[in-house]
Amino acid sequence: MIVLNFHCIGRPKREMAAGEADVALDREQFGAILDLVSGRADVHLTFDDGNQSDVTTALPELVRRGLRAEFFVCPARFGADEFLDESDVRELRGAGMLVGSHGMDHVHWRRLGQPGIDREILQAKWALEDALQEPVETAACPFGAYDRRTLSALRAAGFKRVYTSGGGRAEASEWLVPRNTLHRWDSAESVQLILERSGRSASLLSRAKRRIKQRR
Repeated sequence: MIVLNFHCIGRPKREMAAGEADVALDREQFGAILDLVSGRADVHLTFDDGNQSDVTTALPELVRRGLRAEFFVCPARFGADEFLDESDVRELRGAGMLVGSHGMDHVHWRRLGQPGIDREILQAKWALEDALQEPVETAACPFGAYDRRTLSALRAAGFKRVYTSGGGRAEASEWLVPRNTLHRWDSAESVQLILERSGRSASLLSRAKRRIKQRR
């Protein structure tokens, strides 16, 4: 499985954080990538940060193609300019999408003290569950940042899957799942290369496993 991770579709009018412009894709670019992966059971789509474009742009394009995706949002941003609010995350769920936690405030999780861990992992989970009126079982680490303490806290909080930004291929059974972040310089062609490399790696791994079994 390859997990492709998006952020903002289009450029928001608000001031963008450092590096955020690099992960903002235009609508045509986004649509071409969706066309490429449509119908592929080995591709999973995720969205980070809870931008308003998740609902206004991404959701209609996904629905049009019959695609499902997972959206990771920060509850502290509910109601902030050009970010999702509670009704938006319920709209995503109502359309068949999945919603997970991206922490409360979109901060690095590494080396957080206990109060920070509680806020980013437990309190954010509870806030999302209150908005959705259902369990929230997946999380995505902001900036791909985590350490042993935060992973331990995520397990203790009951998250069944945690996404990182490590890149590469993921196994469906993994708890800690690497993703491939897409940037403004990516295209359907570059995504095709990611998928082809992943396919070759999976084939090599499968052959290696068969050889090991034959030698036993």
